[in-house]
Amino acid sequence: MGIAAIALAALLGFVCILIVARPFLRSHDADDTLDQLDAIQRHRLELLEARDRAITALQELEVDHREGKVSDADYRTLVSQLRGEAARAIAAIDAARGEADRGAIEAGSPPSEAMEHEPASGSTAPVEPGED
Repeated sequence: MGIAAIALAALLGFVCILIVARPFLRSHDADDTLDQLDAIQRHRLELLEARDRAITALQELEVDHREGKVSDADYRTLVSQLRGEAARAIAAIDAARGEADRGAIEAGSPPSEAMEHEPASGSTAPVEPGED
């Protein structure tokens, strides 16, 4: 019984190793290269990144202000500038979406909703003290 159990355990271990290693052993015939972005996609990505940078900067400023690293006067100045940047980025995204929708309608296809579902890197909701 002892040799049979060892043989069964060895066989089970070998099967497990094969299952885990299978993705590395497969043929590389499939095209695994990333597609290059066209100009419109690059512009859209730049707009989304600008929005995300502005939102992240606002969040970091809020944390720094709560921790006392930024004075009230500096906070008011900086938050105004960063909110303006975020608003401009969001307006540019909306404008780009509108242009894409107009182009799709003129081409006879339904408007795209692709940009509506892009996640932001952070929330624009203010964080109340004690919610960290």
